[in-house]
Amino acid sequence: MLSLLSNFLFPQKKSCSNIQLIKKYGPQNSEAARSIKNTELKKIIEETRIISPKVSEIHKQINHSLSNQTYSKLKLQSFIVDKLTDNNLLPSMVGYKGFPSAVAISVNKELIHNIPDNSIIKAGSIVTVEIAASSKIAYASQTWSYLVPPIDPRRYDLLKTAKLALKNAITLVASGVQLGDIGNTIQQTIESKGYNVVREYCGFAMGTERIMEPQILGYGKIGTGEVIKSGQILNIQVMAIDGKRDIKLHKNGWGVTAIDANNSVVLSAMVLVTDTGYERLSQEHIN
Repeated sequence: MLSLLSNFLFPQKKSCSNIQLIKKYGPQNSEAARSIKNTELKKIIEETRIISPKVSEIHKQINHSLSNQTYSKLKLQSFIVDKLTDNNLLPSMVGYKGFPSAVAISVNKELIHNIPDNSIIKAGSIVTVEIAASSKIAYASQTWSYLVPPIDPRRYDLLKTAKLALKNAITLVASGVQLGDIGNTIQQTIESKGYNVVREYCGFAMGTERIMEPQILGYGKIGTGEVIKSGQILNIQVMAIDGKRDIKLHKNGWGVTAIDANNSVVLSAMVLVTDTGYERLSQEHIN
């Protein structure tokens, strides 16, 4: 937990600007994307089994570090890029559809896709970190929200509810299941506690591309939607808001914020669909 007496303001290592990241990793990510697109699915699945847990482990390290240090968003981004490099992984968000940073870091009512800047992550915040990584064989992606001490009970309950929704959704995964069933489970779990699900953004499939069809909505009706099949890699996401579900897009065209809420969380995990159920690729027990 964060100690006010032993709080370090910043790591000594200089942070890398978003412009520097694009210059460094943009060409490498383009090369990796071409390589993955031409890789057979069997090899992609084998590689995903290796690199997805590495991304989850980085999330665990972020959680620990946020509990012991104070970061700016840019300093936290540099911490994550260093961890990816240590694992021989590329920050595949850099340059994707023009995205200008290596990760997205959102705080409190900020939901997703917020570009790191020099703003300080304050004690008591909810911090959502989106990490997408790749080798030259496969992608791995996971988003997670953390509670920076001291922990507010309402924010704790929101995060706890989102974790349950993700768990309930993953439990349903099996070949032949319809995506409406998964979306309905997420929606019912979140709304039963008085929170709201986001409808404008969703989970997705992965494979030869970082983001693929089908979309995996966080709401839906039982018995509707596309049927999932054995061999698909799914990135299931839960996006929950404590307040109205209305959101707004920032002027930069990337960052998304909940309009009237103080709290929002996003959790995701990758799973492989099998004939009898699923194989967990991402770790869920991060915090």
